[in-house]
Amino acid sequence: MGTPNLHAQMKFLNKKLLPDIIDFCSNNNVKVINLYGGEPLFNRPLFKYVVNEIHKELPDMKFATTTNGTLLDEEIIELFENLDFEISLSLDGNKNTHDYYRGGFDLIKKRFPRLIKLKNITINKQLVNIENLYRDVNDIWSFGFKHVIVNIIENKGWYSYADVKVFEKEYEKLILDMIDKKNVYLEDAIYIFFEQFKPKKEESCGIMEDALCMYVDGKLYPCLRAPELGDDFSIGHIRSGIDSEKEVKIRSYIRNSTLKFLNDNNRLLCPVSIYLENKKFTRPHETWSMMVNTKEKLIAKHHFELENFVKSIIKNNVQDPPHQFRYYDIQFRSKGRHN
Repeated sequence: MGTPNLHAQMKFLNKKLLPDIIDFCSNNNVKVINLYGGEPLFNRPLFKYVVNEIHKELPDMKFATTTNGTLLDEEIIELFENLDFEISLSLDGNKNTHDYYRGGFDLIKKRFPRLIKLKNITINKQLVNIENLYRDVNDIWSFGFKHVIVNIIENKGWYSYADVKVFEKEYEKLILDMIDKKNVYLEDAIYIFFEQFKPKKEESCGIMEDALCMYVDGKLYPCLRAPELGDDFSIGHIRSGIDSEKEVKIRSYIRNSTLKFLNDNNRLLCPVSIYLENKKFTRPHETWSMMVNTKEKLIAKHHFELENFVKSIIKNNVQDPPHQFRYYDIQFRSKGRHN
């Protein structure tokens, strides 16, 4: 199987593995290294060292990371500015909302002027404070961040049936607001819109296909959360490479155990989350599915408005369009939809 991306767990990464990481990436045509945590900047010197050493040996390598932003410093931001970095920043809204659920808003805010200028930065907002979702996302847009993802959390009991109704009203307002403003983006809505142009075989989670993660000890797993499942789900080691036979066996097991519980609207679930909670691969929580279905329903309801919105963005070559446009523009054009 192909390995275009490698997720590397950063918090306690053994520096002695770095030559092996570089060799593996070079030998397996890895294009992107995603440095993740917990919080990947927990050990800032290690983060800087790893990025600089990889860049020195593999200058064309692209990087990605997800951070809560509280440990950012000038040198880290310079790395983001100078290298090909894709950043996901966790931010839930204004100070009151963010500090209630996470904390550290003021630490992040002082970095806003430089962060908003980064080419590839997306805000990852947890679906919390649902009754104020529209306000919270608009606050994020008002800070200067154009790209926002509303992330539906899969925890048991996180949402009630009443939350689903509130979410539908708030999320629909955001879709219409994006279409009206034409310079801010609800990335998850755009992702779902573009899903119709993807081949069916690409719709399952990466753990069933070609996702790859290296844990701190060098063991390889079929996605960034798979180390949480234990050593039985390891598919190799960064030094010895991927055990192809075991990889096929594990991915097939997860696929066969999971897909029978899915319909088209549930393809975005995380099998690892389901397994950790239920000790087996089974169906997702009903309210989580209802939330995802609500997104799908609203995208279908406003399909033509969204299609015209996408056409205008492509036609006018709008600066800094949603990241998905880079991946799906060719397919979108090939369907004869871009006129």
